[in-house]
Amino acid sequence: MTNPPSFASLNTWNAETSDDDLNDFLAHGLDILLKETTAKRTLLVIPFPEDSPPLEIGRDPAGRAPRVADFPEDALRFPLPGLPDGWLLLETQALLTDEQRTLVETFATLAALHSEKHRWQTAYRHARQEKSHFVSVVSHELRLPMTSIKGYTDLMLKGMTGEINEMQTNFLEVIRNNVERMSRLISNLSDLSKAEEGRLLLKKDTFWVGMAVQNARAAVKEIISARKQTVVSDEIPADLPPVHADSQRVTQMVEIYLRNASLYSPEGSQIHLRAFQDGSCVRLEVHDPGMGVAETDQPHLFEPFFRSEDQRVRDHAGWGLGLAVVRALADLQGGQVGFSPRPQAGSIFWFTLPLAS
Repeated sequence: MTNPPSFASLNTWNAETSDDDLNDFLAHGLDILLKETTAKRTLLVIPFPEDSPPLEIGRDPAGRAPRVADFPEDALRFPLPGLPDGWLLLETQALLTDEQRTLVETFATLAALHSEKHRWQTAYRHARQEKSHFVSVVSHELRLPMTSIKGYTDLMLKGMTGEINEMQTNFLEVIRNNVERMSRLISNLSDLSKAEEGRLLLKKDTFWVGMAVQNARAAVKEIISARKQTVVSDEIPADLPPVHADSQRVTQMVEIYLRNASLYSPEGSQIHLRAFQDGSCVRLEVHDPGMGVAETDQPHLFEPFFRSEDQRVRDHAGWGLGLAVVRALADLQGGQVGFSPRPQAGSIFWFTLPLAS
């Protein structure tokens, strides 16, 4: 069943985007309304909260913008559903047909919906900007004291302040490890915030992905050794085609995967790294023999702050940000991320990167 002719242009208008400029968008709709009803002029009165003056958008056939005072008392008034004190005024020379009246009422409803959508989008953008600013300030203010704490802790561990006993050494190691955890948290929060706002800068170049793997292995060597685990990366061919990405960020992505694999795998286990060409991309996989991921948790793995309710997961400290950072970095570099359960036990976390031209 096709729409009546008078509704076709309204449907086309409604399918357009109103995100950029609400005034121009609604004014275009009013032009359509004038044409379909042959009215003399029309005006939208859209109220705003917090005692702001209402938005008035008016049109006449000559393209002028009339105001409320220009309309006679007998002008037709159509309420904007859901917007108290919101009105669509229409000055006509003849009675509206039933079809025309339905068209006007439909437009009034659509105008109200688009206005509310615009208001919520504006509020959402403002909230994101405020959040981004807050994260930026907090990250900046916390980095300096944490750097100082870590620096002085390292000096004490090296005996620069005098000999320390075994118990003091253990306490200082705990301090240093927790400072490093806090530093990663702040870095992850900062990266996610910048990625959401489009402010995360990348330095892309052409490189062999095995180099990023080597750097990531060096970064996690200490925690791997502490858990008596080994990382096997002999399935990364030397002749693997180079990728075009940010090498430091790719190292960060591999490091996050390796840290998770180590944390959720048994002591003394092996973690395998594998890389291969997959069409126009290189795919890197981290295979761990850990506890696996519940089927209900799998769709949420790469969401910020998601942590499983499984007590085995809750027994380990974490904020649920690492995998979200990997996804954000992969998206920015034209890649993808994913998860697959291993046939026997454990998990396979992977990401792809585009090949260099």
